[in-house]
Amino acid sequence: RDINGESGGLSHAAWWAWLRQDIWASLREGRRLFSFFKPTRSYASMDMWDMASRVVYILAQAVNYSSKEETKAGETDLPSRILRATTLLGLLDEWRRNISIHFSPLPIQGPFDSAFIPLWFNPPALGVSVQMYCCARILLLVNQPAAGGYLECQSRERTISECVDTVGGVAMKLSDDATRLMSTQCLYAAGLYCTVPAKQNSIAELIRDHSAHTGWPTNTDLVEELRVHWAEQAQ
Repeated sequence: RDINGESGGLSHAAWWAWLRQDIWASLREGRRLFSFFKPTRSYASMDMWDMASRVVYILAQAVNYSSKEETKAGETDLPSRILRATTLLGLLDEWRRNISIHFSPLPIQGPFDSAFIPLWFNPPALGVSVQMYCCARILLLVNQPAAGGYLECQSRERTISECVDTVGGVAMKLSDDATRLMSTQCLYAAGLYCTVPAKQNSIAELIRDHSAHTGWPTNTDLVEELRVHWAEQAQ
């Protein structure tokens, strides 16, 4: 039926909603997504909503990169594995260079005594896009083989920490169920790579708060999963 991210109309919107669901399922299952769509539109022809959708596509590619299938294939071809991550990081950089001012946080007053500095975006959906950008960068940096050794690993850890801070900061100021639902997914993904106890506790509180409003997820306790994961990582 030729329904994809550029087909337009209601089917176009439904396809993006499906892709967001498949990103979550693929991340949880460690598999590749079912989509083979590749966008063709230039940033010059996009409005802010199109730009918000483009980062969903890039996140999908980052989830593919972190899948068990691609990770195993990369063990026998490290140069291609490294190049693939570099290419995807380049797509993230391109997105960041081309997005409009609407994707910048607005001035806001505290609270500033929490583990994260609150970041307010209007409309809030664009804040979730920034969360997705950060999650994609985290997944790529965590899974790309480090050819530069110790110094490169240090630089990656700083970037990952900054991305976790952004995801948490955006989550603090979301107030509608649609953005809270997507933010829950981003908090979980970023939380897997958070190593600071105060930030871990804040992520857990934000996920609990989001879930209390949305009722999602219904069949699993994401906070408990993260706490088990953090305890294993601390050993």
